[in-house]
Amino acid sequence: MYVGLLPIGSVVKLKEAQGSLMIVGYFPVGQSRPDYVWDYSGVAFPGGCLDTTQTFQFDKEQIEEILYIGYEDEEQHRFIMQLNRNEHAIKNQFQNARGKGEA
Repeated sequence: MYVGLLPIGSVVKLKEAQGSLMIVGYFPVGQSRPDYVWDYSGVAFPGGCLDTTQTFQFDKEQIEEILYIGYEDEEQHRFIMQLNRNEHAIKNQFQNARGKGEA
């Protein structure tokens, strides 16, 4: 099992999902739940994203299988370590701002 956030470009299969998703971002807020910060945003794999309505938001717990781990280098490791250390603060900051009507 992978510990922490997966690198951009990783391909995963979600529980109870038909296709695969490629991770393209971290901590998105989606229109379906504007008061919630997800762990990842992804696009259908291998098709990619043809427009912004084709991005998906999901959490680590929804991942059933990691099919491919994206590119990793020293810069990516530092970035992921920083995100992992600050994940709760990032999510709480956004959710607190939304609760006060600031976001």
